Amino acid sequence: MKEIVYREAKLDEYQKIGKVLAGAFMDYPFMTLIKDDLKKPEYYPAFLELLDSLLTKLYIKGETCLVAERDGEIMAVALLQQKGFFHSILFAEWYGQAFPFYYSAQSLEIS
Repeated sequence: MKEIVYREAKLDEYQKIGKVLAGAFMDYPFMTLIKDDLKKPEYYPAFLELLDSLLTKLYIKGETCLVAERDGEIMAVALLQQKGFFHSILFAEWYGQAFPFYYSAQSLEIS
């Protein structure tokens, strides 16, 4: 198993990143409120994935999206409030749960 690599996200990865975020926040209480307002609640997973993908694309264009990658697979995503923001929250999906942990952006070596 290789080490985790932290890097800026690439624009062509926005859909992959959207899937990671959607998976992590699928059962997040605030997001599930949307489910009741959809015409067909069974479309909620696809809707959330699309919503997160579009949000991710904006963050990537603003150069404020980082990913954690191991063996070519994106494991975690950080959407920064602003470029160079000192602290942020890195969200990962482990066992289908959103798992936030904090890090210092200055301590990461971004390739």
